[in-house]
Amino acid sequence: MASKTRVFHSLILGLVVLSLIFYSVYNTSEPIQFNSSVYYIKQRDERSNTSSSVFKPISSAIVGPTEKLNNITNNSVSSSSAVDKAAVEPSSADKAVQELVDKAASEPVDKAPPEVVDKVVQELPRPAQVVQVIPPRKANSDGGKNLAKGVLTSRLYDAGHDIPNIELCPDLGASLQFLVLIMSAPTHAEARMAIRQTWGHYAQRKDIGMSFVLGRAKTPELTSSIQSESDLYGDIIGSRFMDSYDNLTLKTTSMMEWVDSYCPKVKFILKTDDDMFINIPKLISFVEARSKFKRTIFGRLAKKWRPIRKVSSKYYVSTQQYAPPVFPDFTTGPAYLLTGDIVHELYVKALNMTYLKLEDVFTTGVVAQAIKVKRVHANEFLNKRIAFSMCNLKKSISIHMVKYHEQFDLWKKLLDGRQKCG
Repeated sequence: MASKTRVFHSLILGLVVLSLIFYSVYNTSEPIQFNSSVYYIKQRDERSNTSSSVFKPISSAIVGPTEKLNNITNNSVSSSSAVDKAAVEPSSADKAVQELVDKAASEPVDKAPPEVVDKVVQELPRPAQVVQVIPPRKANSDGGKNLAKGVLTSRLYDAGHDIPNIELCPDLGASLQFLVLIMSAPTHAEARMAIRQTWGHYAQRKDIGMSFVLGRAKTPELTSSIQSESDLYGDIIGSRFMDSYDNLTLKTTSMMEWVDSYCPKVKFILKTDDDMFINIPKLISFVEARSKFKRTIFGRLAKKWRPIRKVSSKYYVSTQQYAPPVFPDFTTGPAYLLTGDIVHELYVKALNMTYLKLEDVFTTGVVAQAIKVKRVHANEFLNKRIAFSMCNLKKSISIHMVKYHEQFDLWKKLLDGRQKCG
């Protein structure tokens, strides 16, 4: 009986010792953490004596079903605080996994033939057009004392356009009778809308182009609004200068650059303002009758105007800006018509002459005379406020100082064939 008891005790003691051995071996192995079939292995770099984490995704076929590993995972997480953070020698199973991963990474990847790659790239969807707004690099005109000392236009002008809208001139303008470019301010949304709904309707004709030319707005909100307006109507050209009275000459320079770049084959260009009413049928007749003219500017000719030397005047011109006592003959700014063959020369010459903020004097007077362009008076360009009678309307190409709500009255009279000029 005593011998049986000793044997039983020995068996119990042996089981306890075996349990302790298994427990010790199990708790000294590297814990394996599973997170959605992503396997993390820590390995010791013996040469640098630092530990590094190697991130290796492996498939469930290598790991085995997750339900078989629940107990191992739970035990590993619960005992992780008691385990030394240093990495241990990887087990044989870990080595086998690593060998499979290394083998997969070392196998060459088949490449598609170049012609297949090119075809796929060509069929990828193109991103939407992004208009890059480049901040102004130059001071532009400010009407200050520095400008009065005499500054070349090229030192004030930033070439290029924030909103080019090159689709406004198909075939580089070869198919257009004429192009109407309307100088507008960022805040004049009502004036632009009134023109679109009245005489601007002629822009639907394939032989007539029409667009508004704007400088930069002073606030991000207004800039965003103008971009939305351009996206909706597609008839805005955005230039790279702050929109102001002193920068009107820069606006005309920008207009000429746009035509020179995107519409060089157009026959005629009408430059006008957004407070003008333009009788398009009258303009069509005028252009057709002068189709053979070259190197000419038509408009209301101003002769023998003298520069104003009074510093406090809005129209002050210093002797450094323009020394002669009399300006060359020029066409007044609200509306004038240019033949397309002079635009490039006007643009290049303007950049290399002393800046004047008087846009019409500078462009159609000083610069035009320098390149020997004819200026021709045309009575059809009234360029002033007149009575809105049927007779005045029928005989004129341009009427000045028209408020945006008055555009509709003049448009109605122009379309109403029952009213007679008597």
